[in-house]
Parts: sequence; structure tokens; C-alpha cells
Amino acid sequence: MVGLNGPRKLQEPAFNRFNRRQPYRLELPGVTRAATRQLFLFVDQSGSMTDNEVQNILGQIVQLLKQYRDKITIIPFDAVVYDDRQQSVAHGNQVVFQRVAGGGTAYQPIFDWLLRKGANDGNALVLILTDGHGEDVVDTHGLTNLIWGLTTTKADLSVKKPIGRVTVIRERK
Repeated sequence: MVGLNGPRKLQEPAFNRFNRRQPYRLELPGVTRAATRQLFLFVDQSGSMTDNEVQNILGQIVQLLKQYRDKITIIPFDAVVYDDRQQSVAHGNQVVFQRVAGGGTAYQPIFDWLLRKGANDGNALVLILTDGHGEDVVDTHGLTNLIWGLTTTKADLSVKKPIGRVTVIRERK
């Protein structure tokens, strides 16, 4: 998936690991790295998305998990966010290939949900995987750490002046 380099990693001391530079000094802690941002993937499951498009997106998520190595939260949406159907996965074999919704498309519920969860640019990276057919204007509540992944072309995104980056998801061969 183009445009995702992964969130920054924060170094934390770990006393259950050896210090790589001075492994014989047991009083010196080793280091672990933890993600500073949580990755939220919102998968469009509206009626305008074909089953093949949804399967392609979920297949791309499996490929992303091979490179990313941190937990990803996958949340289906159409006109509402289905947070009761969210998946928190760390490996590609954990992704459930299941269609959840099928109504119209609205992006504003995503940003309202993220606001309720306390997501901001410092602690969240948001990917919205969609065909781009939704409303014209959204209030991101200040969130700019955002990637719009489209199954169509960039011109098909209905949001005028989108915040964040817009990219096209290529179909897997």
C-alpha cells in the first residue's frame, strides 16, 4: 500500500533484555521499541463496494500486516461505523474475510467515532479504504494524519479538499 511508512517507534528501556552494546553489564537495560501511534483501518462495506473490491482491500491488509508488525484495528463502515465488528489483528491469518454491512456511504461517522476514542495526530494514523463515493464535506476534528485509499481513481473521491493523502489501491494480481 503506497503512502504508509509506518508510525514512528519509541524506544523504551527493557530490563529483561541485554544491552546490545554492553551485554556483560547486567545493570544496563536493553531497549524495546513500541509504536507511538495506533493504526486504524476503516474498510468501506457500502452497497457501492463490490465483493471483489472488499476482498481486494482485505487482501491488501494481509500484505500490509506482513510488513507492519504492530497491531492494526480494522473497522468496517458504511453510513455508520460498526465498532462491534472491529478486528484487532497483528498477523494476516487473523483477518476475518466477512462482509458486514451494505448501506450507503458516509465518512463523517468515522471522524466522530475517532473523536470519541480520543484519536489525534499524536496517537493515531487513519486509513480509509473506500471507493470514494460519500459526502462532499467532512469535519475531521483536527485529525490530519489520514490516508484515503481508493479502489477507483483519485478523481472519484467525493470529499472536496480532502485532508491527508489520497492514494489508489492497486488490485493484487
